[in-house]
This record gives sequence, C-alpha cells and structure tokens, in this order.
Amino acid sequence: MIRRFAVVLFALAGAGACSDTAFQEPVAFQADLAPVGNETATGSVAAVSQGRATEAGITARLGPAGRVVGWEIRLGTCANPGERLGGRGAYPDLTGDATGTANVERTFINELMNADTRYHGVLLNATDRSVVLACANLVRVQF
Repeated sequence: MIRRFAVVLFALAGAGACSDTAFQEPVAFQADLAPVGNETATGSVAAVSQGRATEAGITARLGPAGRVVGWEIRLGTCANPGERLGGRGAYPDLTGDATGTANVERTFINELMNADTRYHGVLLNATDRSVVLACANLVRVQF
C-alpha cells in the first residue's frame, strides 16, 4: 500500500516542478506507521520536499468508522522525538470513513525537509496531541 501511495505523491510532486533551479533537488521520505502500546491504528505517510515547501500525504487505518485522529511529521525519531515540521494548520485531522480508513492525499508544509535530517511520522490523539497512537521513522527514498 505504501508504494502505491508514495508513487501518487511523488508523481504529484514532479507535476508541480518548475524551472527555477535556485531551490534544492527533490528529497523524498516514506514509512509505514506502527501502533504504539495497545493502539490498533496504522497507516502510511510520505513526503517530498522541493522548491519552497514540502508536500505530504497520509493514509491511515483507524478502526471504527468516524474516529478522528491527528497526524504530524516531526524532527527526530520515534524514540527521540523533536518538534513538528511546519505549522499545526498543515496537518488536517483524519476522520475514518465507513471502513475506518482516512487519508489526506496532499497537504503543503511551509518548511523543507533535508536529506541528512531524521524525521518521523505520527498519528495522534485528536484531543490530546501529546498522546502518540502510531509512529514510524521516515526513510529517504529515491525517485
């Protein structure tokens, strides 16, 4: 599932490329989110940085229909987390559909990811965003 999801996101990033070479080459990351503790939510997250921003997307399997969770990409790792990449507004909450699946195909984060920096993706409790439901260390991928 992550490969199909990442291919769509990476294709979108390439479609938006411009001829301005003053900005970095594309840098891409992806990962499968694993549940934390007794949580059952899982998912896949992918991101591409190019130009002046990062484009990110997520697909999550949340369990019950209508469940609402938050999500973010953060600096650091699951074991040693850092600050959120970009502003809170870049990460719309996810709401499970009738099958308990939710996704954001494309959101823009007004901050670039660097090839030599560690990042991780998280699913969060929508009410208390300090509670991590699922996490994954993002892995850099090549186009």
